Amino acid sequence: MSPNANTLHQKTINRYVKSVGRGLVASRKTRKQLLDGLRNELAEQSEDLCCTENIAHTFGSVVTTRENLQSEIDAEEVKHYRMYVRIRNVLLIIIAVCIIFTLLTFLYILWNGSININVTQEITITSMLIN
Repeated sequence: MSPNANTLHQKTINRYVKSVGRGLVASRKTRKQLLDGLRNELAEQSEDLCCTENIAHTFGSVVTTRENLQSEIDAEEVKHYRMYVRIRNVLLIIIAVCIIFTLLTFLYILWNGSININVTQEITITSMLIN
């Protein structure tokens, strides 16, 4: 296999594996293990797999391959992963709301003039204390 054909072959495999991995519901570690195994299996095949259509014809469509890999993942792991994602999303929303609330409070205080920041008074007071 020539270097250009090998590069094209590898790019096609990576594109197919990436498409399969997009919909997998599993931890990063499990997803990486499954996709690395698929990538190795595809790399061992002949040079006929130079385009995505040939890979899909040999191994099945992206959806079919994804469903096959998903069926290999333990249901308990899927449950834990979904719970992790849900908790992570709720925490991100809470943090975003807190940041927005803090920013709005700060802007409200500045616009209402509740805090007067007067730099010249501070300079005069410090210069009087030094003398």
